[in-house]
Amino acid sequence: MTKYIEFNKGSINKIPKPEKRVRYYHKELKGLNIDVRPTGVKTFYFNYKENGYNFNYRIGVYPEITPAIAVDRCRELKVSLAKGINPQIEKTQKRKELTFREFFFDRYLQIQFSKKDLSGLKPYYTISKFDKEIIKFEGKATKKANSIVETYNAHIHHASFSKKKMSDITNEDISSFLKTISSKSMHNRLIRELRAIFNTSDVLPNPVSKALKVGTVMKPVKARTVKLDTDDLMKLGKALTMLRSGFFEEDKGRYYQPQKLQANIIEILVYEGLRPDEVYSMKWTEVINGVYKTETKTGYKEIPLTQQTMRIINSIDRVSPYIFPSPYRKDEPIKSVRKVWVKALGLAGINPEYQIKDLRSTYSSRATQRFGLFDSSKLTNHSSTKVVEKHYSDLDSGERLSRKNEIAEEFENILSGGGKVVKLG
Repeated sequence: MTKYIEFNKGSINKIPKPEKRVRYYHKELKGLNIDVRPTGVKTFYFNYKENGYNFNYRIGVYPEITPAIAVDRCRELKVSLAKGINPQIEKTQKRKELTFREFFFDRYLQIQFSKKDLSGLKPYYTISKFDKEIIKFEGKATKKANSIVETYNAHIHHASFSKKKMSDITNEDISSFLKTISSKSMHNRLIRELRAIFNTSDVLPNPVSKALKVGTVMKPVKARTVKLDTDDLMKLGKALTMLRSGFFEEDKGRYYQPQKLQANIIEILVYEGLRPDEVYSMKWTEVINGVYKTETKTGYKEIPLTQQTMRIINSIDRVSPYIFPSPYRKDEPIKSVRKVWVKALGLAGINPEYQIKDLRSTYSSRATQRFGLFDSSKLTNHSSTKVVEKHYSDLDSGERLSRKNEIAEEFENILSGGGKVVKLG
């Protein structure tokens, strides 16, 4: 005999422990029932028939699933059936669905490798020194490859939705995650990258696009427009001379060891207008006849180097594949010169808020003023004048090299103290 009860907490709590398994059905919603076992466990199910087969869909255990939730879920399942979707089969297929973490590693990376012509790379998960699980590559990976996993390793890998099935991730998950990102530029970058990841999947609608429609917004980011003026550069030149040779710090009673390689990097950044990472990672095999051939943020470039830069490079001993090897491991490049940069600012007595990337802005500003926006974008290896216009306009082959040498000569003069550079012999 079929047993019916009211689906509310009072009625369900009154159900006694049976001697054998028994089911109680909802009076109105056909198929909705609660299964009660001798152990006292009460579980909501939805029984239905599809194409001549009986299905028993498990909704969840009481009281974690309340009667109201069970009723709502049953109605949703009935709507799916009306649309020709079998909930049980869909549920079984979903168990096979990839989580975000799995999709990123197994699918998205392969798509990106194919697009960027990076076949042959073998990614793997490892634990960082901060006990975080991050993605690395077997062997030496290119800058382009590392850029693909950069934001995943830094932020996305520990997002709460990373272990969810792709189709279970909601716009609320995305919005909650983005609220943990304090940097405006990184917030915007993550929106763009997450949207691209979901666009490569079968998930519809894209939860990132939906989040943007219901409250999440791209944050306004004011371009950093800081540059060093002529006086700053003269003082920096004197500081670099001290850093190369070392000096005695009277206030600390100790000798500051020479930092020749780091000082060389900073000076090259002044002459070339390159991104810091592009100088840190320079290899001897990449500099051929005064041309630096390398992968940059915007793709493969052949960058003619100024005579000032080549003079510095030619003065360095070859003790590593890298022109600027790490002091700790000769088979790796210097990763940062932040401490030496801060020291240089202190010695120069100039704005301590200057960042090393401001040297690129300084270069671009001078180039824009001297040659115009188009030439400036070429000298700084930008793929579009729009980037220079956005970030630098208010700072305002053979032809490129002659103009770069002209600017580098001016900077060399300033770094040397402002006196005219006289070439002997």
